[in-house]
Amino acid sequence: MIHHNVMLTLTTDATTEQKNAIVSGLLGLPAVIEGLEEIDVHSDLGLVEGNASIFFRMSFANESSWRGYSAHPAHVALASEHIKPVLVSKSALQFAG
Repeated sequence: MIHHNVMLTLTTDATTEQKNAIVSGLLGLPAVIEGLEEIDVHSDLGLVEGNASIFFRMSFANESSWRGYSAHPAHVALASEHIKPVLVSKSALQFAG
């Protein structure tokens, strides 16, 4: 099992609609990406200035599945159409477990 954890920090002017599009897009990926077995997505409550905006954790069957996700057209479209236009920074970590 490969776990993929990501924190996205979005621009301060990212709208609720833009944030919701990212969250719903992420939640839709397991239906179209083979080997993406589980996803958990959370938006920051905004209690502390400077926090990341969105956190998500994905679990893949194996490394090959994770690599397939990275190049999958649904993932690429979500990143280019919804995430990149409002992205300030991204931090990711993959681990086996």
